[in-house]
Amino acid sequence: MELLQPLITNIGLLALAALVYSATRGLSDGINPLTRSLILGIALGAASALVMLFPIEFAPGMIFDARASPILLSGILGGPVTALVAAIPPMALRAWIGGVGAPTGVIAMVVYALCSTIAWYVMQRRRFDRPMLALLAYAVVSTLVCLPTMLLLPSLDLALTIMTTFGPVLLFANAAGVAIFGLLISVENRRREIVASLKESETAAQEALQVRNRFIAMMSHEVRTPLNAILGFAQLLRSDASVQSRAEQVDRLSVAAKTLLRMIDDILHASQIQGVKEEAVVAPCSLPKLIDDAMGEFRTEAALKGIDLKVAGDGIANLIVTVDGPRLQRCLVNILSNSVKFTEQGHVTVAAVIDAAAQGEVLRLTVTDTGTGMDEDRLAVIFEPFERIGTTSISGNGLGMAIVHAGVEVMGGTVHITSAPGAGTTVTLEIPTTTHGPAESPALPVGTPKDYTLRKTAPRILVVDDIEINSDVACALLETIGCETATAANGADAMAAVRAGGFDAVLMDIEMPVMDGLEATRRLRAPDTPEPARSIPIIALTAYVSRDDMSACLDAGMNGYLAKPVDKEALYDALARVGLLQAQAAQDATPAADNRPSGEPIFSQERFDSLTKLIPGETLAMVLQQAASEIAVLGAKVGEPSADLEEKRQALHKLVSIAGNIGLLRLSGLSRRYQETIRAGTPFVEENAREVATVIEPSLAKLAELQSKGPESV
Repeated sequence: MELLQPLITNIGLLALAALVYSATRGLSDGINPLTRSLILGIALGAASALVMLFPIEFAPGMIFDARASPILLSGILGGPVTALVAAIPPMALRAWIGGVGAPTGVIAMVVYALCSTIAWYVMQRRRFDRPMLALLAYAVVSTLVCLPTMLLLPSLDLALTIMTTFGPVLLFANAAGVAIFGLLISVENRRREIVASLKESETAAQEALQVRNRFIAMMSHEVRTPLNAILGFAQLLRSDASVQSRAEQVDRLSVAAKTLLRMIDDILHASQIQGVKEEAVVAPCSLPKLIDDAMGEFRTEAALKGIDLKVAGDGIANLIVTVDGPRLQRCLVNILSNSVKFTEQGHVTVAAVIDAAAQGEVLRLTVTDTGTGMDEDRLAVIFEPFERIGTTSISGNGLGMAIVHAGVEVMGGTVHITSAPGAGTTVTLEIPTTTHGPAESPALPVGTPKDYTLRKTAPRILVVDDIEINSDVACALLETIGCETATAANGADAMAAVRAGGFDAVLMDIEMPVMDGLEATRRLRAPDTPEPARSIPIIALTAYVSRDDMSACLDAGMNGYLAKPVDKEALYDALARVGLLQAQAAQDATPAADNRPSGEPIFSQERFDSLTKLIPGETLAMVLQQAASEIAVLGAKVGEPSADLEEKRQALHKLVSIAGNIGLLRLSGLSRRYQETIRAGTPFVEENAREVATVIEPSLAKLAELQSKGPESV
């Protein structure tokens, strides 16, 4: 028992020594081999000496312990230098302790170091199928080789007695020590291999993620090129449209293209925020302009659906706030996209309020709609990526609200949604901010249509783009407002043109052959560039719209940037910011329609003429006959006292489209108003039914008149 307790203590200390070795090995990674061998030798030598502090004493001055285990493994783990260095601490300690066994103990350390070096040499040339069994055999052989050192003791009888009595114990101690030490080191090495493998897997996954993100960014760039042409020429065609039906068709083309563009932006933004910790970049910006720019993407779509898209209140006029403007606008665009998409009649209203809080000011943005609404199950998953909040019949990628949630979190704010089926939806953003009062130059009221005038006669603009159709679109938009244009296909040509003089501004593409737009801008801004070329306004035209890309444009010396496809108003606004244009309220600007039918005519000849261009005469006559029949039936349902409110609402809903399609504007507008009245919970009384009846009567009379003219006239 007296021998067992210190033996167990020795084995425990070997476990600690293994941990010390593992830690020392980890610190020694990445340095030269000689230094590493020295560090390992010192660590193992210290472990061997530490074991000697808890010896097994079997006679006065005669001790043994598990000091041999670290020395026996030192050469295997680190080579001859490690074995030599590891033997020094226990040799020195044993000599200092003294006693009749001191010479034997010192010589034994030398023998163990030599055995360890020989083992290292053998292992360099051969691999063992069972390394643990080989270690045990090695420990036994080394101990047997070391036993003759006992003959150095003063008495031969004492030497023989120790060799026969305690030899087996020494064999067990050395074998057990080597086995335990080796096992612990083997486990640690395996752990390190697993960690290294996991790090390699993580690195590979990150590289794959970067490849995917680059691919998405590339595809975004490629898809934007044809979209640029679609939107650009649609805007030009819209400006020249002389027939109302053509204008409406072009409006729908623009809506479809902008919807596709928003989907592309959502996919690109989702790829950028996935697995990346983003930070908000705050700066003062105009709150009315931010809201107006976001709403501007949906005015045409809202008008086509008959939705009132508006801003509530006037408390934010010209207000400057410190927020992450681009990120907040992106959130607002995604919210408005859903509101307009899922609202068939009524309104979508944006409200903004600045609240005082204990931590500072808070910007509360609220978007309220009268759309279809959502149940609690939909609300529970609305912020999950790829969760669509509508039916499969309505387009969408399911990323919008996930991007909103991520963006608001980055800005340190919160987003709340209240909704119920059939009762619309309200989305509220609360963003920390600081207000700076009104802007120095009063902005136009939010939602005001704009006219642009030149500040100088025919300013000359250089359009730089390697894709000809992009240049054609930009030039056409500029020439429409009275600018003169010239083109260049790369940055080098642009530099030469600007240095030659004669231009007032440059629209510069970023990615081009020969020389890209960023490099061309840097060279133009260089000190050796003469004026006025050095200070000419340069506006980026870029299909890459990430924050880093925009920062790169500004860092290169550009005055602003426009995302492709280029929007006409955004282009003119950019030119206004560099002093070439001036924005003012459009002379024919009128408030958004409020769907009140009182001032609308019974019949719109223009709307009906649009229909006649699409439908042949005989077919149109059948359409008119069917419309008259359905209007009569639906009108009777609206006035039927026994019909419930839902039946009347459905009848009014059908009247909105049937009457509107053939030009019966007053009946369509009145039906829309009372349909909304019923949905809002307001009673639909007999007086309301009579009002509908008074409009149905002249509407049917007009249809009868049209049918009487015959297919040829129609």
